[in-house]
Amino acid sequence: MSKYNLDLLWNKRLFNIEYKKYTNKDSMVETHYHPHYEIYYQLSGDRYYFIKDRTYHIKEGTLVWLNSEDIHKTLSANQSVGERILINFKRSFLSEISNLQVERLLETFNENRCVLQLAPTQKREVEQLLEKLMIENKRENYGFYNQLLFCELLSLQQRYMNEASKEEITPMSRSPKHERVAEVAQYLNENYSKKITLEDVAKAFYISPYYLSRTFKEGTGFNLINYLNYIRIKNAKILLDTTDKMVIDISHEVGFESTTHFDRVFKDLEGMTPLKYRKQKIII
Repeated sequence: MSKYNLDLLWNKRLFNIEYKKYTNKDSMVETHYHPHYEIYYQLSGDRYYFIKDRTYHIKEGTLVWLNSEDIHKTLSANQSVGERILINFKRSFLSEISNLQVERLLETFNENRCVLQLAPTQKREVEQLLEKLMIENKRENYGFYNQLLFCELLSLQQRYMNEASKEEITPMSRSPKHERVAEVAQYLNENYSKKITLEDVAKAFYISPYYLSRTFKEGTGFNLINYLNYIRIKNAKILLDTTDKMVIDISHEVGFESTTHFDRVFKDLEGMTPLKYRKQKIII
């Protein structure tokens, strides 16, 4: 299933919150990134959470926040069952609040730190707010009260992060596999504009292509080439949004040798061609 089709499953609402109890058989469907913000809270159990280019070990009481377009995926960890609460929201959900206040509320989404292990008192505060948000979200005409509750959650998130010590900021998983995968992901983020094959990456890390492919998939949930294409398309969208460069030039700049291949991958992920994407942005 393409990322475009996955986005269609998340309807046109500006805000959504859901609770889920899962087993280790569950994992996030396909490679995942989207144009809205996300907050993930681990109620119980644990998961591995791959975000952009590193893997975190998420445990009970961990709060995660993702900027729009951040590549991410959750994977099974040690415990067989768990519970989580997931929030997806668009910036326009906060439209009744001044732009300056919105910028301040979303500051943490623009930082490199995106994972925090909450203290017991913080857990209680966050879980009480999440419960209120879930109740309010079930109302047919949820509105300003829901916005106020959500703003309080964003404020708490920002305050907790500012007050956190290094020990409270959840570190990357330190397993040898995840450390190697993080190195590979960082390499791809730094070199996506070049011609890269699985064999090239394997050679750079002195391992076999088979071992690299298997380890990267196990550590992130991603096929390596698919992950590389996501990085390329994400950067292509930035160029389409912010420059007047021709599509053929953008395709080469982000690492595609063929414009036909670029068009095909872009359409698979975004549901439209690069040219249509640019025209749509101009209309909006």
